[in-house]
Amino acid sequence: MVDNITSDEILKEVEQVDLQELLDRSLHETSSDKKELFHALYTYALGQRQKDIISAPGFDI
Repeated sequence: MVDNITSDEILKEVEQVDLQELLDRSLHETSSDKKELFHALYTYALGQRQKDIISAPGFDI
C-alpha cells in the first residue's frame, strides 16, 4: 500500500535496480506512460550513480 512507503524509500529502491534493466524497460515498453516512467527512473538512478562517482575521493575533473 502506498500510504506505508515514503518517496525516499521508493527512490532508495530505484537506486538499487540494475541500470540496464531500467534502460531496457524504457526502450521496449509498449505503453507510452510506462515508457516515460522507466525512462525517468533510469535517468534518476543514473544521475545518483554519477553523483556518487564524482564525489568519490580522488575523482578530479
